[in-house]
Amino acid sequence: VILAPLVNQLVRSSSSVAANTAEASNFYLSPKFRANKLNIACSEVKETLYWIDLLYKTNYIPEDKYIHFKKEYVFDVHMWIFIAAAVVYALLSKSRSCLSILAA
Repeated sequence: VILAPLVNQLVRSSSSVAANTAEASNFYLSPKFRANKLNIACSEVKETLYWIDLLYKTNYIPEDKYIHFKKEYVFDVHMWIFIAAAVVYALLSKSRSCLSILAA
């Protein structure tokens, strides 16, 4: 009975990451708006990780699948957040490129 709301939240937060990232990629929008969309996407990534952890802690995700997920994807997720944060910084600081930020 409790599984459906948890899965619903997981689907909503994870799909929001893609939607907000896609919206942030529209170059005709203002940098501030695009930065806001990336910030929302970062928050949704963190929420998605929370729902996955909760599904595991409530025994809806088997331990082997949870460990596999943590080993294979969590580093990528944190790297995505780092890159998105650098892009947000570049957008808000009117920098031409975020590559200099990532290299620093």
